[in-house]
Amino acid sequence: MSRHKHHLLVIDDDATLLRLMQELFEDEGMVVTTAIDGAVGIAKLSAFYKAHLLPCLMIVDLMMPKVSGIEIIAFARKLGQQLPIIAMSANTDALFSARQSGANTVLSKPFDIDELLSRIHGHCALTT
Repeated sequence: MSRHKHHLLVIDDDATLLRLMQELFEDEGMVVTTAIDGAVGIAKLSAFYKAHLLPCLMIVDLMMPKVSGIEIIAFARKLGQQLPIIAMSANTDALFSARQSGANTVLSKPFDIDELLSRIHGHCALTT
C-alpha cells in the first residue's frame, strides 16, 4: 500500500459511494474531506479558498440535486484557482459538459478504481 499525503475534496450525493471512496483514499494515505451534496461542497471549497488551503484535487459527481457538479466546477473556476477537477457521471452528456466547464478529467460511472487512483496521483503530483 502506498502512502501519500494528498488532500482531496470529494463531493457526491450517494452516501454509500462517498463513504467507500473516503475509505479507499484514506487507506491509500490521503486526507479526505467529503461533502454529501453540491451546496455543502461549495461551502467547503469556499472555506478552503478563504484559508488558502485548497486541496490538491476535487472529485465531483455531476448529477446531484440542488447544486449540480457542473455548477460546482464553474464556481471553482471563478475562484481563479487551477484546482484539478475529476468529474464523474454515468451520463455521457454531463461528462461532455463537465469537460467544457473546466474539468481536467472526466470518468464514467462505474469507474475503474485503479484508473481513478492513477489520475489522482498524476494531478496531485503536479500541485504539490
